[in-house]
Amino acid sequence: MAEKIFKGSVYEITHNTKDKTTSRKYVHGSRGFIKPHGQMRKKLYFETDLNVGPGDWVEYSMDRGEPIILKRIMNKRES
Repeated sequence: MAEKIFKGSVYEITHNTKDKTTSRKYVHGSRGFIKPHGQMRKKLYFETDLNVGPGDWVEYSMDRGEPIILKRIMNKRES
């Protein structure tokens, strides 16, 4: 069974406050991101190691209800 690919834009990036030396950051989803069931009013965020920033469009898939970013497809400067 092939995994379904979704597209969405990144709203904001925040770093893990406990360990500022890590490259892992929290991605806050904006348009196009599917929120897990029951979290319609909450901010959607998840960790990634990829180099993405606010305004970037990314492709992602869902793994047990959590978004996993596959790749960046375009950033705001390229559009």
